[in-house]
Amino acid sequence: MPATIDYKIGGVFSLNGREATITSIIDVDRVLLQLNESGEIVTAATSELRVPPDSEPPKTRAFDGLTEGELSEARRRYAAIEPLLAVTRGKTEACKKRAEETGYGARSLQRWLRAYTNRRLLSDLAPDRGGKRKSRLHKKVEAIIKDFINRRYLTKQKLTQKKVIAEIRQACKAARLKPPSANTIRSRIKDMSAALVTKRRHGAKKARDDHAYVKGRFPGAVRPLSVVQIDHTKLDIEIVDDVYRQPIGRPWITLAIDVYSRMITGMYLSLEAPSAFSVGMCIRNSVLRKETDLGRLGIDAEWPVWGLMDKLHFDNGKDFHSETVLKGCEEYGIDVDYRLVKRPEFGGHIERAIGTIGRKTHELPGTTFSNIVMKGVYDSEKNAAITFSKLEKILTEYIVSVYHQTHHSGIDMSPLQKWREGIVGVLGSTKKLGRGMIPEIADPDRFSIDFLPHDTRSVRSEGIVWDRIWYFDECLKDWVNAKKGGQTQEFLVRRDPRDISKIYFFDPELKTYFEVPYRYNDHPSISLWELKAVKKRLQDEKAAERDEDAIFATLEKIEIEIEEEVRVTKKTRRQAQRRKTITESSPEQPRERPKLVVDNSSGTGEKFELTDDVLTPRWRE
Repeated sequence: MPATIDYKIGGVFSLNGREATITSIIDVDRVLLQLNESGEIVTAATSELRVPPDSEPPKTRAFDGLTEGELSEARRRYAAIEPLLAVTRGKTEACKKRAEETGYGARSLQRWLRAYTNRRLLSDLAPDRGGKRKSRLHKKVEAIIKDFINRRYLTKQKLTQKKVIAEIRQACKAARLKPPSANTIRSRIKDMSAALVTKRRHGAKKARDDHAYVKGRFPGAVRPLSVVQIDHTKLDIEIVDDVYRQPIGRPWITLAIDVYSRMITGMYLSLEAPSAFSVGMCIRNSVLRKETDLGRLGIDAEWPVWGLMDKLHFDNGKDFHSETVLKGCEEYGIDVDYRLVKRPEFGGHIERAIGTIGRKTHELPGTTFSNIVMKGVYDSEKNAAITFSKLEKILTEYIVSVYHQTHHSGIDMSPLQKWREGIVGVLGSTKKLGRGMIPEIADPDRFSIDFLPHDTRSVRSEGIVWDRIWYFDECLKDWVNAKKGGQTQEFLVRRDPRDISKIYFFDPELKTYFEVPYRYNDHPSISLWELKAVKKRLQDEKAAERDEDAIFATLEKIEIEIEEEVRVTKKTRRQAQRRKTITESSPEQPRERPKLVVDNSSGTGEKFELTDDVLTPRWRE
């Protein structure tokens, strides 16, 4: 199965067991098809289509299984073909021109282009291990090239490429090293950031003028998913636990926005502070279809956004620089860019969206408002009434039913209208044709795993140990005490911090992940934050035993204490709610209670009615 499912005209799919061909795209998530057997013309939502079962799966090369040399070569090949990905006509001529610029053969570029566009995975550009590999430059030659480009080319003196190339070749000869070709040096310069080259050679002002943001238009945001921005904020609302309805603190939200259309592409709500995992979960929600989440929340509305973005734009927080996020993006061909320091306008779209959505919590019971002046004498904890699951539903419903439908001055239409225009075009216009249906990720589970935190571990006869907890499955048997180069072999493993009762083991031969559960399956599922709390408790108590048995025995003790204290302290209620949120996909419905009217007016006269945990905020009246 390909990495993405492309709903393009001429594509063949299975519709209710019958083979059909797409003849037209009629909306952001609906297509016109012709049944191949009867010739009948029908319409269908893309969610109803399936890839034909007899589709031949292509040869795969897993990103996590590449050597450093193979990965380096794949990156170089991608840099060579990247400008060709947007070419729709005259590809042969474009490849010939690009060949002159990079030093690669035109046929090689065409072959790599075909390999990459089939599934859009960087790993498909890795060299075939059975064939001949391109020779790589000596690292001393690479160092000389890098040094001369930095010292001689990237200066206000503005030396020509020809001059710098001659100096590099002469320096290599002097060091008794084989000099690189002129095309090789040109390709290194070509791969550099255009903005950086302009800044170093012509100054910061020209770099801003040529490459920076222009008010009202973000650079590169020319179609849906060309640029997506992600950021976090702590919401201005105290929420309550599901059981006792007592305050447990303020949650965090991670939000993603498509700069072209202003559509919210993804969201992740959490009781934990922002992390690389939060970013990964938001990317996952952004890229995958939303029907399952909408159904889980009981929301009858459309959120027709899915697919890989061309570029992700972040601020400079360390969670956005994590190896997990960057490697996942690299594998799926997602470019990563960071906001320029002291240039807040580059993050304006996501910050305005977060501000707009965040302000809606000011209309809910338990709001903390954005500052103490606005809050006045309002008691946030006393008025708190919204649970975690209810807040998730309220914010999601606001996004899909209000935010996406509301006119936006920056684009002079609603985000959903702009999204539709970018996908299917404008009827009767020859200039606004639309990009077509965005391909869908074919293997959501694998995509999710690729954005989980990772580490390396050896395999022993007892299995794999991670944070003093043992995991075992039959898939590990061939790798027990494995050696590589005379050293104990380390294997890539991943885990979901919300549930560490299993890990994902990457088999380097089969190039796939296997789920490996606890070795002792009588242990309960726990989250990583629970494990950290237990380990801290053992350390504080200076426990003699800190092995797996001690961990789970202490966990049981802590859970009993939480149960006893949960009515009393905010901290333990928050701990209990974390566990409930993690372990239950559908939160337990609270017991019936009489109608409750919560006064959130703070003198404005506005009130909120809460019956059986069903909130009717002002925007739904």
